[in-house]
Amino acid sequence: MALRPERHERNNDHPPAFLARVVSRRDRHRLGARRWISPFGVRQQCRQCRRPSGRRIPNMSAADLQSSIHPETPVSEPQLKYARSRSVWEGKMKSRLQIRHFPNFYTGEPEHVGGDNSAPTPMEVVIASFNGCLTIVIELVAKELGVPLEAIEMETEGAIDQRGVFGTAPVSPHFSRVVNRTRVRTPAGQEDLDEIRRRVMRRCPAFNLIRDAGVPIELDWTAESAASESLRGDRSPGAAR
Repeated sequence: MALRPERHERNNDHPPAFLARVVSRRDRHRLGARRWISPFGVRQQCRQCRRPSGRRIPNMSAADLQSSIHPETPVSEPQLKYARSRSVWEGKMKSRLQIRHFPNFYTGEPEHVGGDNSAPTPMEVVIASFNGCLTIVIELVAKELGVPLEAIEMETEGAIDQRGVFGTAPVSPHFSRVVNRTRVRTPAGQEDLDEIRRRVMRRCPAFNLIRDAGVPIELDWTAESAASESLRGDRSPGAAR
């Protein structure tokens, strides 16, 4: 199968040296598309369908990833990334949300608050994002340390004093505490997991966002060497707001 170098005319985020790779004939319609970059590999992204495509470029270290995203900015200067979202109110405390090219999703409220209970609350989405962010940084740090991962199971609960949002008492409207329970299945031991946790606490954006708001966060992480049951305690926290 013929191989051709990738074009980069439509990608202004990275220099030609970073874009150098080869693609198959089947991928020609995707040439010049944006890149999909993560700590776990780099793939091309189609202009039409916005889905990652093409062959994966070999994994990069965190330092290589950083220099690839910001090739001309020294580490001593801010290297900014922007997160954006668009929302449209649909009534009854429900909002339709859009992030980049991904499918729309919704937030809402339970019926007893005035919503229709058709979507998670915004604060439940915050907790879900906390889980997702922690998982990403765990994988990134484990890769840097050479610790193999087989599975990650996580459960997080945030407590909110609803008097704050309703204005019935002078208390904070955000979380009063957050408790995270994580099980990591890995051939490594608890000592390696504790080192991962120390680095994740320093580098996870969502963790530090909540902690910097003055919210106490409890992390209960356990390393397991064999297959185990899913997280116990399937209690469903009351709808958070």
